[in-house]
Amino acid sequence: MTPYPPSLEQYWMDCARRLSPAAPFAEAAAQLESTVQRLSDLFTKERPDRFEPYIESAAEALAYGLFFFPQSFIKTQWAFQECCGPAGWRLPNDRPLKILDLGAGTGATGFAVGSAIAQQSPTQPFKVWALDHSTESLRHTDSIAQKFRTPLWPQGRWTVVPGDLMSGLDRFHDAWDIILVGSTLNELMADAAPEAVFRWIENLVSRLAPDGLLLILEPALHLCAERLEILRDAISAAQTARILGPCLHTEPCPLLRKGEVWCHEVRRWTPPSSLVVVNRRMAHQIPFLKFCFLALTPQPAASLSPGTMDRGRLVAPISEQKGKVCTWSCAADGQLYPCEIQTRNLTRTRVKELVHTERGERVHWLTPRLLGDPLTLRAEELEINGSSCPTPPLTP
Repeated sequence: MTPYPPSLEQYWMDCARRLSPAAPFAEAAAQLESTVQRLSDLFTKERPDRFEPYIESAAEALAYGLFFFPQSFIKTQWAFQECCGPAGWRLPNDRPLKILDLGAGTGATGFAVGSAIAQQSPTQPFKVWALDHSTESLRHTDSIAQKFRTPLWPQGRWTVVPGDLMSGLDRFHDAWDIILVGSTLNELMADAAPEAVFRWIENLVSRLAPDGLLLILEPALHLCAERLEILRDAISAAQTARILGPCLHTEPCPLLRKGEVWCHEVRRWTPPSSLVVVNRRMAHQIPFLKFCFLALTPQPAASLSPGTMDRGRLVAPISEQKGKVCTWSCAADGQLYPCEIQTRNLTRTRVKELVHTERGERVHWLTPRLLGDPLTLRAEELEINGSSCPTPPLTP
């Protein structure tokens, strides 16, 4: 995964400094705190039935750019890299790529994917159409795209498209290689019934190339995650598309059936210093990024063989209890298992590594067996996406 580019951080810092040209950055950041907090409350607490445009002023764009832009960038990279890695989707390399960033805002989702493509396939040409209703947001998207084209995405091109996110799709007719829906579904269809959400996503899938990718990212709120779980089950039942992630199976979602927890990722990262400065008096939990996602492709599965319990995704953190470490796994066989590894044969360093493993990781349980009633999966060890060492590594 490519880190958050320092040049993007510097861009937003330079924009903020124009608020107080002769003052330190911290003073300009302080002027944006109330706007950041208002946006944060809107995204996580208020949840209106209908989202009105919220990046309409320069201050709102700067608040978003400094605080939310880097978080969206890294969340997108995690999900996209999983699609291109363990989920098995392959970046088409026989043509220039066409990418639609739907609800692009200030462009973080599209820039994250563009940066990842530039790292994976440096000679791969691609073009991104950034569609959004906010002209203030798109002004920054266009500025960033042009300013950092050479160092960050030399083969990439951006076109900003102001317009309505629903009717705006009708102006495009060719098939897309990638469609990105970053923190947009919950706002665009805040009060929509599940059937309407399914039909809208089905429409997006129909606009993909046969080997294309639809990547939906949402906040890690119960409401948003449950909506994705319902959507995921409808897609699986209708066989509208193949699910790349987060699921390793096509069975009904066991978390939705259980109704007690919801599927989301929790990832550690190192926030940029500018974000730390903006947050210094608000004290949000910025070292942890939380999000949920759904990745789809029209491409049929290479194999329809049933999954097994030894492969799964962690849907809870790993905790140390007396003589064992414990968690929950949504397994490739479609079942939800409480899981444990006894610690008597593990070093303390290894136990700490296991506890450090993050919610949302794809795992491989080694030598698993079921025991007890209710059934618990007990394994000798686990691998993270084929590696016995979790990432990121422990800090001293």
